[in-house]
Amino acid sequence: MSKLQQMIENEHVFKRCCRAPPKKKTKRNPHKNNPHFRKFLCRHRHDPLHSRLRCGFAHDESEINLKKAYKRVPCNHYWKRNKNGEACKTCPYIGKDGVDRCDFAHEDAAKTKEVQFVKGYKTKRCFFEKNGDKCPFGTDCIYIHQGDLDKKLFKTIQSILED
Repeated sequence: MSKLQQMIENEHVFKRCCRAPPKKKTKRNPHKNNPHFRKFLCRHRHDPLHSRLRCGFAHDESEINLKKAYKRVPCNHYWKRNKNGEACKTCPYIGKDGVDRCDFAHEDAAKTKEVQFVKGYKTKRCFFEKNGDKCPFGTDCIYIHQGDLDKKLFKTIQSILED
């Protein structure tokens, strides 16, 4: 074997054995940027063939992501103005069926700005409503009322708070 062939052979062996190990394929989380991740109960949760790992819905009340369910920041789409200066109140995340899938508030912008600074806003059930009384603060109360949320989410929060 000539010197040139030896050098080529040695270089080939060096390249083959001193290579960096192949990168491990990491599983991507398909729900990483999903704003609705684990916000609602899955309708297929009782199906034994249903993959819970790939599904972005909650399969138990304890999995529901409650912090993201509260809308504190005003929606830019909802409060856009038309040519006459009137509020359009249209959002692309409100479906034709009327279901609100937007993560931002569609309420009065002034109220939502005030709400941003209240720590723990709407995270506990109202004391008055819990005891069967009417809340004297009404819509300005910082606690959860049954009218604030849809019935399924309210019942879920109620069961979690009672535990």
